Amino acid sequence: MRWFIHFLLFVALSAGGCAKQVTVVEIPTLQADFADPEWTGDMIPPGQQCRKCGGDGSTPRFIVSNIPEGASDLVIQFRDGAFDSGMTSQGAHGAIRVKIADHSRMTTPAVAGETLDMPQDVTIEKRHIGGNAGQTGAYLPPCACLAKNRSYHKYYALIQAVDANGTVLAERTIMIGKFKN
Repeated sequence: MRWFIHFLLFVALSAGGCAKQVTVVEIPTLQADFADPEWTGDMIPPGQQCRKCGGDGSTPRFIVSNIPEGASDLVIQFRDGAFDSGMTSQGAHGAIRVKIADHSRMTTPAVAGETLDMPQDVTIEKRHIGGNAGQTGAYLPPCACLAKNRSYHKYYALIQAVDANGTVLAERTIMIGKFKN
């Protein structure tokens, strides 16, 4: 048995020259902070929930800087970490696209939840997939009051600076807050 382990080790080391080299590209980080003091990243502010939970929420406004030249838009995806299988579901609570006004520093507008009406220079990237949680729209505000479990739901925004072809040039994930139901 011992000779077999040595043989496997020899084969593994010998095959090292056949391995394909993979280059990992690190995406630069945007700077993003909340523009309004009621948004802290701790608890979802009162009234910023979906209509079914008694709110009339809208997206937080973000102050975004460190935007690379060549970026034309910010794409902001909204997610509930309790349901979105981490950060891979690409915005179950919706996604918006904001035209970049200033590469040095800009403030994104607040977008009302559960509507298709968008402010100037904002378009719908992806409608939320909230189903029974709320009315259709680009953004579904936190709606955890409808969930069966009684844990905290953590809501996130993934902010990406993209070029005209949709290539991500920089990004930042920020926790917008927890919702205790």
